[in-house]
Amino acid sequence: MKSFLILFLMVSISGSNEQEIQNGEDVLIQLSIELQKLDKNSEYTFRAYANAGKELANRGNYTLADSLFTLGERYEKYELDSSLIMGYKSSRAFMRKVQGRYRESLEEYLEVRSYYINKKDVNQITLIDSYLAEFYRAQGNKAQTEKYLYDALNYTKVHDIDSRSRAYLYSRLASYQSEYLADIDSTIYYANLALDLAIESGWSYVAALSQNELGFIYLNKNARDTTTTFRYYRAAIDNFLNENRIRDYISVLDNMARNYSILNQPAQAVILLEEAIGIAEINNWQTFLDDSYLLMASVQSALGNHQTSKAYYEKAYYTMASTMDDQHAIEVSELTATYEKNIAEQELIEAEVRAEENEKALIISVLITLFSFLIAGLGLFLFLRFRLKNRKLNEQQQIIEETNVELKTALDEKDVLFKELNHRVKNNLTVLSGLVFLQEANETEDGPKQTMATLRNRIQAMAMVHEKLYSITTAKEIAFQDYLEELIPALIQSLSKQSIDVQTDIDCQGLTLPIDEAVPLALIFNEWITNSLKYASQDSKTLSIQITGNKRESGFFVIYADNGPGLDHKKPINPQSMGLKLIDMLVKQLNGEIEQNSSDKGLKFEVTVS
Repeated sequence: MKSFLILFLMVSISGSNEQEIQNGEDVLIQLSIELQKLDKNSEYTFRAYANAGKELANRGNYTLADSLFTLGERYEKYELDSSLIMGYKSSRAFMRKVQGRYRESLEEYLEVRSYYINKKDVNQITLIDSYLAEFYRAQGNKAQTEKYLYDALNYTKVHDIDSRSRAYLYSRLASYQSEYLADIDSTIYYANLALDLAIESGWSYVAALSQNELGFIYLNKNARDTTTTFRYYRAAIDNFLNENRIRDYISVLDNMARNYSILNQPAQAVILLEEAIGIAEINNWQTFLDDSYLLMASVQSALGNHQTSKAYYEKAYYTMASTMDDQHAIEVSELTATYEKNIAEQELIEAEVRAEENEKALIISVLITLFSFLIAGLGLFLFLRFRLKNRKLNEQQQIIEETNVELKTALDEKDVLFKELNHRVKNNLTVLSGLVFLQEANETEDGPKQTMATLRNRIQAMAMVHEKLYSITTAKEIAFQDYLEELIPALIQSLSKQSIDVQTDIDCQGLTLPIDEAVPLALIFNEWITNSLKYASQDSKTLSIQITGNKRESGFFVIYADNGPGLDHKKPINPQSMGLKLIDMLVKQLNGEIEQNSSDKGLKFEVTVS
């Protein structure tokens, strides 16, 4: 254990003395000194690990905290005070909720809640219900958020709940009013109640939460009322630092920077963001850096620092990709654990059934040999036996039904993961499109500028596919009628000559495709429409585009036609161009065939996929 801590400290300690409060190495050093004085086979060792883990979790150093919580579990058996164990579990559940490890967090919260219900500790029940409300608010589950908030609120009506528990409850009610109901007056009311009770109970953390909420509300109420907004923000900063809540502290800096950005004071925003980003980078807080990099890129652009802005856009892109990978790994791990648990329970049920069948066979064999002597007793025995079996079968059926519910929950979680993945991909493609646009804006020559615009349109076409997948709730297929009605106006706005009137006729109501077919077809449509707009005749005032598509018994077809110059016109579309080569490659990817017809009356493509 001692050698592990020394190695842990060597890995963790970095930077100057001013950064000690940010990295958490001071906590590890103190823990190492304390452990050397303790009998490791005692409750004091557990308390040392638990207290150090809670301190690091409060600061936001979740990786270090998780390691200490894991080490402390080995000594939990020596701790006789169950309330201390519940306190450390509650702290770890809060940390795992912030990390996105929702299944593990919920299991620990429910365990702690059950403990305090058995103890009939109404103060702790109120507090845990408030934690659970915040847990579900983090997941966007309004119904469950309301349930636990109002359960806790009902406790305050029938019990004398202490100031500390009511302070946290009212702070969560303020956040609920702000996020779900957009009720400014109710948010201010509950936030002020929470602030008064937090000051009364001496809980600086909840006071800071309430002050941060009030600063945010007054910012949205009147962005130019900086006196009120910044008064609450500065008070929140002081209280977060008093509680050593470093991660919460930099979130307030970020809020203040956004206020400066809204007030068109980018220089002041840069000062705050540099401090917040510096702390977040030292601690590798990826989820915070996602938005902060984008905000920094925006304010740097407003200052005219385009190269610096571009660098922060690139950082935002790579940080978002890393965050998505980390979150994906957590969610897959949770789904895997749930699946393995269900499989193990199913195997246990099957083993019990087999054991009962073997036992039954043995009993029947014995009874056959004694049949002539025990006929009366056998009838009674069989009656009791069958009744017992029916009861067990009912119990097993109930277990199977509960297992099916858990499996459905796992599938629902997979659907959430699928939607989040598409949302992240769309965000990444949008960031990439923004980077290309920055490069395009810096180009002075028409050739490279046009190339960048074409590339940006292709990226945006793919981003729109993933945006559609994220927005739908019941299917995982793209409806191309809606997609084309959104894509074509975007391309017309980007590429169309102002003197040309573009008319479209789209008939693709029955064409819906999964993601692996939707992306190639979306790119094909992007190239067709781009070419039509690019080569539209200057002699004609109207460009007409007709698109038809539908599914067949096996596969699908699409037909695209315009009234442009066609391939035989004096300004033909180059069949060796990058766009047409890309179309051929994408058709082959779909295992389809393309037929092309051209005349002076227009150009027509037909793609058939079997």
